[in-house]
Order: sequence, then structure tokens, then C-alpha cells
Amino acid sequence: MAVRIMEVARQAGVSTATVSRALRGLPNVAPATRQRVTRVAAELGYRPHPHATGLATGRSSAIGMVVPHLSSWFSGRVAQGAHEVVAAQRRHLVLLAASRGNGMAELASPNLSQLVAGLVVVDLPSTPDCLGPTPLPSVPLVAVGAASGLEPAIKIDDRRAAAAAVSHLCALGHRRIGLLGDLEAEAPGSHVPGDRRRGYLDALVAAGIKPSTELQESGRFTAHDGAAATKRLLALAAPPTAIFAMSDEMAIGALGVLREQHLRVPVDVAVIGFDDHELAAHVGLSTIRQRPTAQGRQAAAWLLSRLAGDDPPPPMPATWELIVRSSTVP
Repeated sequence: MAVRIMEVARQAGVSTATVSRALRGLPNVAPATRQRVTRVAAELGYRPHPHATGLATGRSSAIGMVVPHLSSWFSGRVAQGAHEVVAAQRRHLVLLAASRGNGMAELASPNLSQLVAGLVVVDLPSTPDCLGPTPLPSVPLVAVGAASGLEPAIKIDDRRAAAAAVSHLCALGHRRIGLLGDLEAEAPGSHVPGDRRRGYLDALVAAGIKPSTELQESGRFTAHDGAAATKRLLALAAPPTAIFAMSDEMAIGALGVLREQHLRVPVDVAVIGFDDHELAAHVGLSTIRQRPTAQGRQAAAWLLSRLAGDDPPPPMPATWELIVRSSTVP
């Protein structure tokens, strides 16, 4: 059974608030008291809980991470990177799920500081329309990915990266290039699908190719939907000879359909994805590599610096690169 803060306070002869302040390294605690509390906590095996700390002191030391979907691969990798940095500072990382439709409205609470000291907001649209009357949470924040409208933000240039992927296909001689993307998500505050589609169109126009709406299908960033969208593309009278998927999950779904229909990759149909998911290298998928784990580390480090009272400069833009594998090799 976990040791509670009241037990530490009782054995150390102090209040629970003093225990919390002593273990967090906060001021206004006598050195002898801090030493006694630390010794008792170690002897009892006490580990402070971020929620209890917030209730006892009125403010939490935990770092919150707001994600629209807990199952998201990108969010998970960002969380891993952030956790590495946060844990090294003996803080907790608290995951908070927020619906994509409501944005951050449910987080704009004056009591939020009892739960977290700061927020890392991942892939969450947040426009004035969805924020409600209170535009921002009551704690410092940093955005990662598609959390548009928030500053500072750490993200790649999705439009340029997508254009590089499609330009690679154009350079291989492909003229009918299909697109798998979340076309229905191109709404204000959700810029990633729109930026990647604009990059796709930029590359086609630069290569002298007239874009075709029939070659653009919605896959909703999952392997299942990517496979369904690929089947619709292959059913066209003139199917594509290459496919650009806005995520590796969709691209992997496409590869499965091509295999089922006995089409050779890349001889019959070339495929390129986006993200460099861990499975991409195992299936020979060409892709745009971004580094969400590194983005999570960068975001957490910036936020902790801000919480320490520093005035850190805006984070550098995240990097990306084109990775060519067997799915597009000539």
C-alpha cells in the first residue's frame, strides 16, 4: 500500500504543506526541517503524487500534456520525449485528453494550477471560436504539432515536407499521384492535413501536372481507412501509379491492399508516407522523417526553463528529412 503524505507529516512532526514544500525544494522551509522531512520520506518510501501536491499547496509541480487522442502514435512519441525530461527533474507527466472539437475550452479553468504547473499541448486545434470566453489556460504552455494559434510552438513545415515527398515521386516519372489524407479535417485550427495537401498540390503544379480531385481520398490517418481509400483509388478507370499518404499508418494500409491485389511495389505503384513510424523501415516504406520524441524533449525542456523563472528564447522549428526506401526505389 502506498505511503501517504499524512504519514510523513506525522512522523516528521510538520504539516502536510511543509512536507510538500520541503520535498519540492521550495523556499521558506528551515534546513533542519527539510533534512528531517527528506529522511523520513526516504525511510517510509514515500513518493509525492502530483494531484495531492497541488491540493496541499494550491499549486502542482506536475507537467500536463494535452492530447486529442490517447491512441495517437505522434502524441505517444511526444509524450515519451517529454517524460524523459520531466522525470529527470523529479516531476510527473500527467496526460489530459481533450476532444478535437472542443479544443482547449475545458482546460481554461482557474483551478488548473492545482493539477499541473504547465502544459504541453499536442496536435490540438485551438482557434478563438473553440476556446470560448477564456482564451488560454491559467498556466504556461508550449505547443507541439498542430496546436495552431498557440505560441510558442514546435512543429515542422508540413507543407514543404509534403511537397518534398511528392516531388520525389514526380522526379521518378510519375504523373498520376494519388493522395491519402484526412481531407475532412481541413478546418480552421487543424492545419496539418491542409498544409500537407497544399504541399502535395505545390509539387504537382511545379512539375507541370494538373491536380485531379478523383485522385485525392480521405484516409483519416489510420491503416484501416488508408486501405479503404487505396481500394477506391485502384478502382478508378485510370488508377494512380504512385501514392502519397499523409501518415505512415495510411501508407502501410495502402501497401497491404497492393499486396492483396498482386500489384508490385514500386514497379506497379510506388508509395511514400509521412512521419517515419517505427514500422516504416521494416516494410521498406519511403517517408518523411520527423522526430516527435525529440520534439517532446524540446517542449518539456523549454517549459521547465520557463517555470524555473528563466526567459528562454522561442524554440527552434523542428526538423524533417526525406527517407528513400524500397517502396519508391526506381
